[in-house]
Amino acid sequence: MLAFTLRRLSSTLLVLWGVVTVTFFATRLLPGDPATVLVSQGGGSAEDIADLREQLGLNDPLPIQYLRFLNGLVRGNLGESLVSHRPVVDAIGEQLPHTLALATTATILSIVVGIPWVSWRRHIEERGSINWPSPFPSWASPFPYSSPVYCLSCSSAWFWAGFPRRDRGRGGIWSCQR
Repeated sequence: MLAFTLRRLSSTLLVLWGVVTVTFFATRLLPGDPATVLVSQGGGSAEDIADLREQLGLNDPLPIQYLRFLNGLVRGNLGESLVSHRPVVDAIGEQLPHTLALATTATILSIVVGIPWVSWRRHIEERGSINWPSPFPSWASPFPYSSPVYCLSCSSAWFWAGFPRRDRGRGGIWSCQR
């Protein structure tokens, strides 16, 4: 059991390292320069851009930037937001309760709907015939699994944000009724 746990842990760490590495280098391959974008919004000069590039460490070689990024990640220092000028950890911490609430709701909903649904479908299959029409056609079952996760999550967040809120009235799907 210990060997299995260690294998799973090592494979998880390897996948995390791969995701972090691909994310780091993919953002560096994007066209444009963050310093140029940030300074040009405020109408800065070329000297301001050079100062910001030096401050952000963008003038360093890519391997040095990567090692600095990994060092900060291991220590829990995710840096400062270029937009809000706050620590990224604080921004994540503010949104974490909302994320956990959405994930918990989705898990409970999938259990509450999924288990009876599968039990009902299994009961019908064991009987050998369907005497009443299924409310959800069996050919449509693979669609949620084959859809990209980000599409399902965005549409789910958009739909569930439609419940009335005290601070902004109605949001989500209800905001389309202007």
